[in-house]
Amino acid sequence: MRAAALFFLTLAACANPQATDYQGEPIERAARDLGFPSRIVELPDGRRTYEWQIEQVASVGPIKPQIGGISVSSRGGVGVGVGLGRDRVSTGFCSYVLTARPEGETYIVEGVNDTGRSCL
Repeated sequence: MRAAALFFLTLAACANPQATDYQGEPIERAARDLGFPSRIVELPDGRRTYEWQIEQVASVGPIKPQIGGISVSSRGGVGVGVGLGRDRVSTGFCSYVLTARPEGETYIVEGVNDTGRSCL
């Protein structure tokens, strides 16, 4: 039981922070997670669309050891992150578009394009 709880807690910690449609959130939250949009379009009614081109990747090949990173402590210690994983290859790009309405100094997300929901 304890092992199962630990497994799901670990899995939740690794969940994609971008797995949201940002509805009702300021556009800055999406930009913080996704980076600067590749395109911003001003609509006639004052709303804007923000578009991101998100690379889609797939894991391929056998599971093998991979180096995750190197860290150095302030006391002179050095650590190397090692894990198991597969090679990742690009399978193309997906267009993720949010529509937002003006509110004060910012824009509030109203929705995401249907095809974009599968991007994240």
